[in-house]
Amino acid sequence: MAVSVNRSDIGKTIAACLAGSWREHVEPAQVSEEALELALPELISLGSVALAQRRVRLNEALAASSTGQKLADAARGLSMRAMMLDAAVPSLNQFLNDRGFQGLLMKGWAVAQAYHTPLTRPSGDMDLLVTPDQFADVFEALYANSAKLPRPEKINPKAELAVTLKWDHPGEVSKVDLHGDLEKFDLNPVSELIARSPDLSGGTGALRTPDHTDHLQILAVHMLIHGAWRPIWLVDIAAMVERHGSEIRWDRYHDPLIRNWIATSLHLAKDLLGADLSATPDWVQNHAQPRWAAPHVLDLWCLPVTHLNTRPTLKNTLRMMPAKLPKELMLRWPKPIAAIVQRGRPIQGEIRLNHQLLWIAGKAWKHRLVNW
Repeated sequence: MAVSVNRSDIGKTIAACLAGSWREHVEPAQVSEEALELALPELISLGSVALAQRRVRLNEALAASSTGQKLADAARGLSMRAMMLDAAVPSLNQFLNDRGFQGLLMKGWAVAQAYHTPLTRPSGDMDLLVTPDQFADVFEALYANSAKLPRPEKINPKAELAVTLKWDHPGEVSKVDLHGDLEKFDLNPVSELIARSPDLSGGTGALRTPDHTDHLQILAVHMLIHGAWRPIWLVDIAAMVERHGSEIRWDRYHDPLIRNWIATSLHLAKDLLGADLSATPDWVQNHAQPRWAAPHVLDLWCLPVTHLNTRPTLKNTLRMMPAKLPKELMLRWPKPIAAIVQRGRPIQGEIRLNHQLLWIAGKAWKHRLVNW
């Protein structure tokens, strides 16, 4: 008898499809077609479909099903876009090199190099980090060669600026997110991070990637700040620790808070995706992971993709659709992990309502709550 599935099972299906998907040798996915069909929109929209396809294609019955074919078609499209971005990296390197700039690619394309098949890891843009003193000049150079977006009023290194570049090749367009500050990752000054980063081209180019110790910290803090709602972020951490765990300088993580966040992220990767943490030190392996953390992340992965849509402000909702105000408030209710980390607190013990209430209070203080 077939076992029925519902939306609450989507997170488990996604985890089952992605477990070990970054490795050279993967196992066939053991999920039903019904479960896969229900999870397919989230696998596609959250950028995990090509990784899931690596396991689904090994399950002959599942791969031959109509849902399996839809998954394969979506995976091919995603891999093609990843190939286009991969081809743009040398162009960006040459662009910076010709102008005497040096930058660092992080997250996205950079962490994909830890995967056995990098093109299965989608990268919607290139996250480019430069020093604050070069930030304005790099932005001006990029903007002068871009498909013009509205120009920001102020060029602030603490802001993240998006630029869509058009290269010499017809039809080749790349989105660059320019960063000049890593304060939220506790990794300033940027100049030191770039100085200890490996060169992508053997000393002949302008682009680098973070060293593995810095990169794991960036990946973990970034995922937690955003509440771990995107599965691919957790796969990044699993791939990084398995590929480079023995090269990471674990002794460089001095701050107890950063240690807590990194250990929490690694245990989520272990609990949900089966990541191997054998290369990690005792303070990671003995970490007391909160019991609620993994179930909470699975619940986030069950949310329909529409929760990511831009919401109307509460002011406009109250004026035009007052009956929807409770729903809009619920959609904005801060997720525990995001609220805790954005407040600069360790993830431990039970979920505390005060973290979420204080997060909302901070939001109200910084902005008018009705404009949220």
